[in-house]
Amino acid sequence: MFDGPLKVLVTQVYGYLLVFLAAGMFVGELLRTNGTQRRQTVYLLVVFSMLVGSTMVKVAGVVPIYFDPTSVLYSFSGLFFAYSIREHGLLKFVPVAREQTFDEITDPIFVIGSSGHIVDANRAGSQLSDQSVIGTKIEQLISESAVSSDEQDTGVIKLELDGGTRIFSIEASEIVYGRGVTGKIVVLSDITALKEREEELDLLKQVLSRIFRHNIRNDLNVIAGFAAIIRDSTNGETARSADRIHTRSMKVVDQAAKARKIETVLSYAETDQRPLEEYLSKVKQNMPAELLSCVSFAVDDVVLDAHPRFDLALTELIENAISHHSGEEPIAVRVTTDVSPTDVTIIVEDNGPGLPPSEFAVLEAGEETDLEHGSGIGLWLVYWIVSRSNGTLSVQVSDSGTEVRITLNRPDSTPDV
Repeated sequence: MFDGPLKVLVTQVYGYLLVFLAAGMFVGELLRTNGTQRRQTVYLLVVFSMLVGSTMVKVAGVVPIYFDPTSVLYSFSGLFFAYSIREHGLLKFVPVAREQTFDEITDPIFVIGSSGHIVDANRAGSQLSDQSVIGTKIEQLISESAVSSDEQDTGVIKLELDGGTRIFSIEASEIVYGRGVTGKIVVLSDITALKEREEELDLLKQVLSRIFRHNIRNDLNVIAGFAAIIRDSTNGETARSADRIHTRSMKVVDQAAKARKIETVLSYAETDQRPLEEYLSKVKQNMPAELLSCVSFAVDDVVLDAHPRFDLALTELIENAISHHSGEEPIAVRVTTDVSPTDVTIIVEDNGPGLPPSEFAVLEAGEETDLEHGSGIGLWLVYWIVSRSNGTLSVQVSDSGTEVRITLNRPDSTPDV
């Protein structure tokens, strides 16, 4: 059909169209990838450009007719290609490693195309069905094996497999390639062991809580009552021993009550927006009059975004300051505030000797001290309330006393109160 120069021209145009199409694919891959794969694409593009350039300069007549640069550039491109293979694993490590990693992961993984159908799956994903999963919808695949889903957690599902019922969490992420989203990756993570452990811990918590709060506490109240009778009806060493029994028994009873408060605190997941004065009213209402007489309040009219039982933290700090007081000077505890546009700092300070060093770890890191100190579990309660309020807590101790500062975020808007 074509003869002479026209045939040569058509052949060259067709050949270079294919060349530029391939070059465009390399450039597109370069823009879409990153890390090692991008470096490998650069090496391929350089080698490709050297090979194509060697022929183009010859065809275009850029070099003299007696000089052929093809052999020289081919040699350099070969050396560069060999270097990229040796030093950077071109066309070897990353594709093989990724493919093997994809198949070896024990959690089922599915690649979903833009149409919503599965286009690829690892070995674990393929084993979820006796038939091929490719081309099916993920919803259909899951529904065939589903036992039930957790109504409280839409990302958790139970599947009936050959090895029995397994619990999976479902996580999905979009695949962004080029200019937009081309699909998504769905991962089913086997959390059966985790869920079973959660159930075991919850059962253990209920058993220990019931025994500790009811059985042991009731027995200790009986022991404390008899100890008080012995103390009041005797004297000398017997009375002193009975008094120690009564004191220690009541201390454990008090700790059991605080443990119940911690259980209540941890049951709340959200914060509330309430005036600080509302929390202080609960403090004043529940605190014995002899303790409340040692406390002064000078706070701003401000709304807090805090744990619903934030009053327990304030009560614990005040009672802790009073219990650690010693010396001839009367105990004085002050509750004040420092308000800024973004946060509120509640300050509880006293004129006592200061917190013992053993208690610092509780307030600053939430580490429970030896309960022999008596206040350890109470300060642990303070830490968790502040933590659940998304706040920060700091302690400063000086010769004049202890200052505990709780800083909380101010709500964006003041609710109707």
